[in-house]
Amino acid sequence: MGINRNITALQEQMKKQKLDAYIIPGSDPHQSEYVADYWKGRKWISGFTGSAGNVVITENHAGLWTDSRYFLQAAQELKGSKMKLHKLKVAHTPEYLSWILENVKSGGRVGCDGMLFSAGQIQKMERLFATKNIRLDYSKDLLQVVWGNRPPLPTNEIFEHKVKYTGKSRAKKIKTIRAEMKKLGASHHFISTLDDIAWIFNIRSSDVECNPVSIAYAIIGQTNSYLFIDKKKVPMRLQKQFKKDGILLKPYDGIIDFLKKIKAPQTILVDRASINMKLYNTISKKQIIHGKTISTLLKSKKNKTEVSHIKNAMIKDGVALTRLFMWLEKKLEKQTVTEVEVAAKLDEFRAEQEGYHGESFSAIVGYQSNGAIIHYRAQEDSCATLKKKGILLLDSGGQYEDGTTDITRTVALG
Repeated sequence: MGINRNITALQEQMKKQKLDAYIIPGSDPHQSEYVADYWKGRKWISGFTGSAGNVVITENHAGLWTDSRYFLQAAQELKGSKMKLHKLKVAHTPEYLSWILENVKSGGRVGCDGMLFSAGQIQKMERLFATKNIRLDYSKDLLQVVWGNRPPLPTNEIFEHKVKYTGKSRAKKIKTIRAEMKKLGASHHFISTLDDIAWIFNIRSSDVECNPVSIAYAIIGQTNSYLFIDKKKVPMRLQKQFKKDGILLKPYDGIIDFLKKIKAPQTILVDRASINMKLYNTISKKQIIHGKTISTLLKSKKNKTEVSHIKNAMIKDGVALTRLFMWLEKKLEKQTVTEVEVAAKLDEFRAEQEGYHGESFSAIVGYQSNGAIIHYRAQEDSCATLKKKGILLLDSGGQYEDGTTDITRTVALG
């Protein structure tokens, strides 16, 4: 089985590196919950496709820790492999860090990729492991060594999210951020969270499935702003507009060298909960100002334009759902229909609405008992067939220029 081969390959590398345990999260260097294929290492090593969980590999154990939303799914996806399911919040099941403390001897070494953990997470782990004299080595990206045919980084083009939807230009947003930076005494502000970058620069893309974001870092200075992104992803028209707004484009992989060039007495505001540990260690501690990412609070306060368009998105989504229910009612009068067909038809109706850019998450279409499976995803070869009786659970959403929707309905079919 492929998963077992992957586990063995990683264990061999751990042995070479003298590591007693290795941790693989489901995140990326931006601390995203949903990640591009390039960073789906947890899926590669375990077969688990859910959005939450951590894997720990030792010389003689491979385990996945996930929560109750995914117990049924994980049990199915791990079947036949050496990977054991650890059910979080169930009696006698320790958290994965506690499990490591119990199973790694004093003086042992635990490894992980510091790009995939925030500075705050790494510092917490270091304090915890120090209680048993266990060393944490976060310099090891072992997946890069053992993961053959790893997917490439996404290269989807970005596009402008127009002011008619945002209610505020990127220039005004950056001006507001700079004012807050000045209050904190920061000459620069580092931002890595993809939703914040999309909001600040009024850009959208599709680098992550169902998420309208682009893989990038950003630094706001008091004079210029810097967007670290693959330049090929930025249309020439937008490049020119960025230049007018004092936004300079830099290579995505140039972020470390750029951070090193920011010298004292210049200071950098960073959010320990989002900056990854590798980048955090690049900055001199004397230059760091700890605080929250400024835009996170700013973007939570919706202006009148945004509120208006959110309402519009809901109306568009309501039209699509109403059309789906009408179609389904007529369809079931004469024939059956599958869960997969319902999901496809709903996406079709949404696509007829102006400004639609795809689903906000994969539609959950669960007929009868499938509706009890949290985060159920119908598959062509195994999905249920709907009849004019029973209950249908429909949990879905869309990404529109106006906003994002997420709506759940339970429908009686008979």
